[in-house]
Amino acid sequence: MHLLDLPLEVVLHIFAQLDPFKIAKYRRVCRSFNKLLMGHPFSNLVGLVHIGDIPNELLFCFVTPACFGERFLTKVQDHVNSVCPGGAFTKYPVNTLNAIPINPVKALDEASMFENFPGVALRRSRNFCLAGPLPSTIGSLTQLTSLNLRSDFLYGPIPRSLGDLIQLTTLNLVNTNVTGPILLELATLANLKELELQHRPLDEEMPDSFGNLVNLEVLNMSSAGLRGPIPVSFRNLVNLVELNLELNELSGTVPDIFGGMSNLQMLELNNNNLEGPIPESIGRCMQLMTLLDLSNNQLSGSVPRSFAGWRRLELLDLSGNHLEGDLPDYFRTSSADKSNIPSGSYGAGEFLQDEGVVVSMDRVRGAGA
Repeated sequence: MHLLDLPLEVVLHIFAQLDPFKIAKYRRVCRSFNKLLMGHPFSNLVGLVHIGDIPNELLFCFVTPACFGERFLTKVQDHVNSVCPGGAFTKYPVNTLNAIPINPVKALDEASMFENFPGVALRRSRNFCLAGPLPSTIGSLTQLTSLNLRSDFLYGPIPRSLGDLIQLTTLNLVNTNVTGPILLELATLANLKELELQHRPLDEEMPDSFGNLVNLEVLNMSSAGLRGPIPVSFRNLVNLVELNLELNELSGTVPDIFGGMSNLQMLELNNNNLEGPIPESIGRCMQLMTLLDLSNNQLSGSVPRSFAGWRRLELLDLSGNHLEGDLPDYFRTSSADKSNIPSGSYGAGEFLQDEGVVVSMDRVRGAGA
């Protein structure tokens, strides 16, 4: 009797007792095998392959039964070779490599994904690094609460199934070569506290639904190819401590949304195409503010009087805009109080009509001597 003559339930039970990644290579034996191995439950499997080493790091890549094979592994190794300095990458023969499934129940963070890998417990002193594309089925790892995948060797599109990881509190894709769009899917991750996507070519607008991420404390999407306006729905992000959207192509006015952000300490909107006045609410909400950078935009008007209440500010940069008028009296203290003036870059005395005036801490103190 041919294996495929058996009832489907029996075939699935047989395959379930075998290594799913080893039997995946048989999917091309015939169309029926391919259909079986590409469907549920095999389609949701995610595994790891140890493809080689670089100095002080073990290098792995994600695999699924659909992609696992010598051609795919060779492509990932070739990518690592193109990024690494000559000779730094020691690759393993692809015909000797095995995939270890990730346990979707026990995988709570990036470290626990390696729990089933032989020898991991004995090599804690070495770092583990990921290469290749993120699997489209990564959303099946539904117990993940933290995903910190910063790596120069990751590339390809960000899987939309990331939006299914509703337990995530931390998502970090810094220093990867993955690409968007993805923000609409990430806006469903209501438990996120830290989202770091800086230096990623997302090339999209921030959706209004980002206002649903009410637990966010750190949002860093600097140099991420963002365009369009800052959503008004950001007013819901009242737990923010750090908001960094610098070095993008954001446009429109800065919405007056900061009044409820009483925990905000760092706000960086510099190097965009933002225009119009500086919102009064920036000054009202930032008793804990240490850094404000609005430089190199198209902002106009005067500096809000509400800025005068800051006492912890360490850096204020409003240069490279079209601001004018007097600074608040707080920045015109007597020489005895000059120590309260934050260091950094801002207009001294009055702003010029067409450009901000950049002044260092030494010059400010010297001017009041």
